[in-house]
Amino acid sequence: MKKQASLLVITLLTGASFLMVQCSDQGAAGTTTGNTVGTSAGSSSVASSIAYIVLDSVSANYSFWAEQIEKLTAHGEKLQRELDNRVRGFQQEVANLEQAAQNRTMTQNQLLAAQDALGQKQQNLQQYQQNIQVELAQMEAEAMNEVYDKIETFLKKYGESNDLDLILTYQRGSGIWYAKEGMNITDSVIEGLNDEHEIVKNGGSLEMDSSEADSTAQDTTGAE
Repeated sequence: MKKQASLLVITLLTGASFLMVQCSDQGAAGTTTGNTVGTSAGSSSVASSIAYIVLDSVSANYSFWAEQIEKLTAHGEKLQRELDNRVRGFQQEVANLEQAAQNRTMTQNQLLAAQDALGQKQQNLQQYQQNIQVELAQMEAEAMNEVYDKIETFLKKYGESNDLDLILTYQRGSGIWYAKEGMNITDSVIEGLNDEHEIVKNGGSLEMDSSEADSTAQDTTGAE
């Protein structure tokens, strides 16, 4: 009986250790989300009805995007700490049960009941881990949707104000292999996005009439 109990306890402990390692790996991977830093190819006046932005540069320099990543990272780290605490508590219970089995301080029925309880706790931990993954994935999707909505809204106004027919996204290896420098509007877009974000953070409104919108876009483009 002692040998059988010890084997089951060791199995539970091994499962908990694997769970801890798996969670740590996922947490480390999660913290790198959104940290890719690109370099703008430079900006000048828009020389065509087609322009492009370097997405890596936008993601690295758009303050609202950075704030969303910080929120996701902080929340993910909080959930990871909670999971780590639960896993450590589970491992301690496994160790205590193993000690009790060795010292024969529990009856066979008590030992079996404790083993069943630990097995259920291990399943609960695994379910909790899956719930965390789902929650973080949903939060990330919602955050990125909000970021892209803001960029899309700004680019629509920017394109209309600068008489652009098309604004493309450039990333190395994408469909764009060459473009004139004047078509790169990344810097002015980042500046405009950050200006709008500061207005909203300070309680202002982005609503303006068409003449004000045209003036803002022209000022931003002329600064390139």
